[in-house]
Parts: sequence; C-alpha cells; structure tokens
Amino acid sequence: MINSIIKFPKGNANFKEIRELGFLYIDKTKYIENIENENLKSILILRPRRFGKSLFINMLACYFDIKESDHFDILFQNTYIHEHPTKNRNAYYVLKFNFSGLTGKHGKELETEFSMKVLDSLRKFISYYDIDIMLLEHNSTARILSRFFVDVEPYLKNRKIYVLIDEYDHFANELLSFAYQEFTSVTNSDGYVRAFYEELKYATETVIAKIFMTGVSPITLDSLTSGFNISTNLSLDSRFNEMLGFTIEEMKYLISMVSSIQDVDAVLADMKQYYDGYMFSVDGKHRIFNPNMALYYLDYWQNFGKQPNEIVDKNILSDYQKLENLLYLPYESDEDVQIQNILDGNHPEVNLTEMFTIHTGLTTDDFYSLLFYLGYLTIDEADAFGMTLRIPNMIMQKVFIKYFRHMLEKQLNFKSDTSLWKKAVVTFLNNDCPNLFIEEIEKILQRYPDRLFQNFHERNIQQIADVIVEAVTGVDVDLEWLNDNGYGDFMMIPSNATYPNKLIEFKYLKNSYSQEQLERAVQDAENQLRRYHSTRQMHRQKCDMYVMVFSKNKCIYVKRYEE
Repeated sequence: MINSIIKFPKGNANFKEIRELGFLYIDKTKYIENIENENLKSILILRPRRFGKSLFINMLACYFDIKESDHFDILFQNTYIHEHPTKNRNAYYVLKFNFSGLTGKHGKELETEFSMKVLDSLRKFISYYDIDIMLLEHNSTARILSRFFVDVEPYLKNRKIYVLIDEYDHFANELLSFAYQEFTSVTNSDGYVRAFYEELKYATETVIAKIFMTGVSPITLDSLTSGFNISTNLSLDSRFNEMLGFTIEEMKYLISMVSSIQDVDAVLADMKQYYDGYMFSVDGKHRIFNPNMALYYLDYWQNFGKQPNEIVDKNILSDYQKLENLLYLPYESDEDVQIQNILDGNHPEVNLTEMFTIHTGLTTDDFYSLLFYLGYLTIDEADAFGMTLRIPNMIMQKVFIKYFRHMLEKQLNFKSDTSLWKKAVVTFLNNDCPNLFIEEIEKILQRYPDRLFQNFHERNIQQIADVIVEAVTGVDVDLEWLNDNGYGDFMMIPSNATYPNKLIEFKYLKNSYSQEQLERAVQDAENQLRRYHSTRQMHRQKCDMYVMVFSKNKCIYVKRYEE
C-alpha cells in the first residue's frame, strides 16, 4: 500500500509552508549557529542549481525576522536550533532579493528586469513592516537603493537589516552564456550590477548588519572586485560541506518513509548511482545527494509505487543544459579536448580556482573549476599538492554524453537519426538481438577519419554506445558500472523492470590484430563477466551479458555470455 501521508517538498522552497503544512523536512538548522559563529559581515555559499539554496534562504528569513518571533516554536519545533537558539534569533528586519527569475536576455531589457526585481523586494519590505516611505522609482537602481537605506533608518528603532540574496549571479550567468562583453560592462565600475552591490556595501556601515548570499559560481563576485569586497566565500569550508543536500544517512531516513519501498538498501543503491557523489570540500566527511533530484524520485515513488521512468526531472536537466554555454568562455585551451579527457575516464588534476580573473583570460584549471562549481564535476581525491575531479553520478554523465553527441556531430559532420537509434535499442531489449544496435555503432565509426583511430580505445566505443542509448526514453546507462567485483564496462538499465538489464564488456583491438589477440580479448571479457555474475547486484534483476569486440570501424566478435 502506497503511503499517502508523507509529503515530500518537491520543488517547494517555502520554509514556512513546509513546516506549517507538515511536509517532510531534513533539519539543516544547526548551520544557522555555524553562520552566526563566523561573525562575518557578508557570507557567500555556492552550490549547483537546484541544490536547496532557496529553501535555506527562506529558513534563515524565518529565523532572523523580528515579525516571526511568535511563530518560532511552530516553525522550528523538533529542530536543532529550537533547542540551541542563538542570541540573534528574530532580531532583524529581513530584506530578501531573489534574482533567479530574471528572464531578460541582455541590454536594457535585462537592466529593467533587474531594477524591477530590486524595486519589488523593497516594496515588499515596506509593506510587510508597515513603513511609511516612498521609493524613488524613476531613478537608477543604485540611487533608489541608496535613498531607501537613508529613509528607512529612522523606522528601524535601533535594529538593523539582515540582507538575504538568492542566486546572486543568475543574471550574470545568463550574460556569460551568450553576451560576454555585456557581462564585463555590467560588472565594471560603471555597471548597474556593480553599483547595486556597492550600495549594499556602503549600507553595512549604517543599517545593514549582515548579508548572506547564494549562487552558483564565484565569477560574478570576483568581477565586482572592489565594488563588493566584504563577502567571505565559505563554499569550500568543510564545516559547510553538508549544509545543502542530503547525506547517505539522511537519504536512508527519507527512503524509509515511503511505505511501499520494501528494500531500502536496494533503492538507496540505485539513488546513489543517480544522485550522489558530490563533495564540496577537500576535508568533507560525507558525499552529498542532490536534494531536488532525490525528492523528485521519492515523490514519484510515493505517488505511483515505483521509481520514475525518467530518473531525472526534465526541469532540472534543462537547467544544466542552459549552463553549457558557459563552457565557451575565452579559455587558454580547447574545451573540447578537456571534455574528451573527462569522457575518457580520466580524473583531471586541478588547483581549484577560488578567484577568477575573467577579464584576463581563463586557464585550464579555471575551466575544470567552473565545471566543479556548476556541479558537472566534483572532488575525487585531494592532498597537499592539489586534487582530482570526477563526474559525480549518472545524471551528470548524461549531461556529458549530450555534449559528446554534439562534439561527434560537429567533428564528423552528420546529423543523428534518433528514430533508428531507438529502434535498435528497443529491438535489443525486446528480442535480445544486438545486431541493429551494433550496426548503429558501426555507422558512426565509419564516419571517423583514419587519423582519429590512432588513439582509439574501448572507452570511445562506450561513449558512442551511450549516445545511441541516451536517445531512448526510459533506458539509462551506467558507464563503469560498480559492483562487488569491479567495474562493468556498459550497463543498460531499462526503467521497465520487465526488460532485463544488458551488461556489455567492450574490447577494442588495433586494425592489425592477430587471432591470438582476439581470443585473449574475448577470454578477458568473459572472465570479467564471470566475476560480475556472482555479485549481489546481479541477483536483484535479470541481466543479459554480452562480449563485443571492435576493431577500427567494425564489430569483429559478439556473443551472449552464458554461465
């Protein structure tokens, strides 16, 4: 029986509503204490899109707002902060800015939208606190803000304002995506964005007590330089690693609340592949699940009694696709080469950039660092000499494969026929016949010029196969599928459990291979499949296993493995 009582706050960032209406809430209130103990004028926390930043901002608003004092027990009951309130509980007027909804592309349209966002926030503040002042609505944003702080001070009665800024860099990321020159103009000494933050900085000397900001990358803040040099970036601080997102223990609890889930560990293992893997500090203790993606999955199971057909909310995936254009900033090196390096399974060594100098050009470290901030990559390992990064999970793997498909089409000058790809995959799943699937791989390989085969290997075959499968709704791929006895090359995972999984061990031989080399490659693949066959993962769902050996642009050997 599906549990109809538990309410998951999928897509809901309204803390007050979540608490008053009884939605499930994972307690992150201890970080209020951590933030306050820092005793900093301004704090910045960066996390990828859809990572719970807005909910955290709204939680802070409820906690610090003087008008929410009478609701403290209701909103914060059974939380850490309820038992450990800080001295500044409900001590401030709260002024919130949210720039996530800006839709203007560039020029005056974006400037107007930015100004309207600021005006709307000021109007709400005046109305909410019943303050009798007028805004200079036909002036520049900076001028409006400056006059507001002067006029509002007498009404504060010796209290101060706590400023909360959600997605401080959203508009700037839009500009960076397609209007790089305009980005530089709005953040330079004469730009309206810089002028806005300068006024906030000036007001910290009078009416503003604290500023807390969230965003995706530090590029915008770095570009403001002296215009707003009071903020401390705590994004990489180990004490805040688990502030946003869910730890594995928190995920176990959430999964256990869905009564129709009988095997919590099995579901956790699946969700770990899809949504886990994020590490935001070299000294972090726990890897983190993307919270919005995890709640999407559990909310679907709560409503329908099974995992969703699509393991990622399309709205979330589109956010990452919008950010892809940020990969085309003026880097010193070829971004396609760096992406291919990641797709080849390498874990690039990086000195993580904390201060971007975008106006003077961006390095390879900057490129990988930006991928880290956007959530495409995460920390793999780290020591005193640097760190390595890796793709965190299957969802981000899908993003890279989409990019790889774009690279293929550009490099090989062809347009993919996804209808043929779908037919090939569905036939493979339905009839256990891989011939069409192999043919589609060969068609792509046959477009490769000879020079590209010089450094070719089985990982390239995996990527091409993944591109083909990715075109089919309801089938996922796990490259380097983790199991108790190692890593399987290529696991096809249909969302419909009536179809078996398909595990393929790919091998690639140079064009001048010998019969002995072929036999050795086949034996090696069969030995690997034999080890995987006995694992606990294999007993959870039926799985067909195949050996496929390619040489140059042809499949020279294919066989279903039978134990």
